[in-house]
Amino acid sequence: MDMYGLYALVLSITGFIGLTDFGVTTAVTNKISYFRVEKKWNSINEIFSGAVAFFALLIIPIVLFLVFSILSGIIDVSFFLKDSIHLYDKTRDLFIIMIIFASVNVLFGGTIRSLYHGMNEVVEFNIGNGIGTLLYSVTFILFLLGSPSIFAIAVFQGLYNILKLSSFLFYFYKKHKWFSFVLKAKIFRHLYELREHSFVFFVLSITTAVVMMSDNIVLSHYVGVASVAIYSIGYKLFKLPCAALPIATSSYPIITGLFGEKNFKALASKYSQILRLNIISKYSILLFILLFSRQIISLWVGVELFDSYLLVGVFCLTFMVITWSGSHWVFINAMFLQKNQLVPSIFETIINLSISIILVSKIGIVGVAIGTVTANLCTVAISLPRQLKRHIDISPFNELKRIIIGLLVPSLFFILMYVGILFVVNMYAQLVLAGCVFFVFLWLVFKFSLLEDERKVVIDTLSRLTYNKLILKKKN
Repeated sequence: MDMYGLYALVLSITGFIGLTDFGVTTAVTNKISYFRVEKKWNSINEIFSGAVAFFALLIIPIVLFLVFSILSGIIDVSFFLKDSIHLYDKTRDLFIIMIIFASVNVLFGGTIRSLYHGMNEVVEFNIGNGIGTLLYSVTFILFLLGSPSIFAIAVFQGLYNILKLSSFLFYFYKKHKWFSFVLKAKIFRHLYELREHSFVFFVLSITTAVVMMSDNIVLSHYVGVASVAIYSIGYKLFKLPCAALPIATSSYPIITGLFGEKNFKALASKYSQILRLNIISKYSILLFILLFSRQIISLWVGVELFDSYLLVGVFCLTFMVITWSGSHWVFINAMFLQKNQLVPSIFETIINLSISIILVSKIGIVGVAIGTVTANLCTVAISLPRQLKRHIDISPFNELKRIIIGLLVPSLFFILMYVGILFVVNMYAQLVLAGCVFFVFLWLVFKFSLLEDERKVVIDTLSRLTYNKLILKKKN
């Protein structure tokens, strides 16, 4: 447990290296999106090349400085090792390995994502990620059978990430014959033009990084690295299905196009559809995970990593709040309204850290989770919809009320069936019954919670996926 906690901790801290993109990748996505509409393919090459070159010039000195500081003791990693000082050497070495791999992700991870999202190829990007995750999961399980060290696992995951990014770049190059890497001084011209937007995105990325990554640091310092393992497993349990349903982010190119046309009536209609589908789809899965979290974690990593239903309940609420905020943020981002979110985001960071540090010493792990969700609820979850309402004709909280009312009947059915399933002693039988009840629950959600046009969207999406699979089978 200590070793997994150590790995999760180092992963969180090295994630801060991503701040060195200074918000450039988000601004680049917006710019590529407009270049695509204007068919300025060479400009896309220039801005992509400029972003990669900018990161290379920036990240190499930073990585060298960090590695030297850790090896020389300037950065003392023992700060993160409450009651686990015996892990000092392993922590130091793991930091160095993961800093190097994190720098690769800074160079190409965000820029490649910007390329696909800006070119309105989000579906291809998500499918590629899905296939890559599936292949990685199978390979990783086989790799673990050899009982590898924590260092071998870090190297394995780092190499996988490099292979994935290379595959995305190769596929894009083969698909778009105009695509190439440009090595000219003028490639920095577009980045200079984005300096104002980049600064806003940079500040926002700092606040987001602190909110998302500080939890593990607080836990490791005040409780110990074992608590990081418990927290990370519960957090991932809810994060993975949410990441697999990027309904809001995949709609970004459409929102950008409508805003470019100044079609605010269509934006309002699209807002309602995205908000409802995003919340309802994720709630349906998260409710199942919440109710059967103990069984899932027990089968996944062992019951000793299940803390309490209170902790997973807070995680479930956290990701529902994130879903609510994210549904609004995609519109704020596409409509270049980020400036007004600086103050709420800064307050979110301060509140999150303050509550987490106060509560962790009183109620332990749960206190950190409560700090995260409370900070979001008190700041951006309120400010984002209020700001968006000033620009398009929407009623965010009325929509939320309608969503909740529509989910009452299916939720009540699922919870009653869950209580009945608990009388079954065998855990495997519980999960089998849960799967059957879950499909009935999804049907009830489809029937009672979705509007007619939303049901049509779901049917069309499923039909399209089925058609694509049949085409692939015929080709093979």
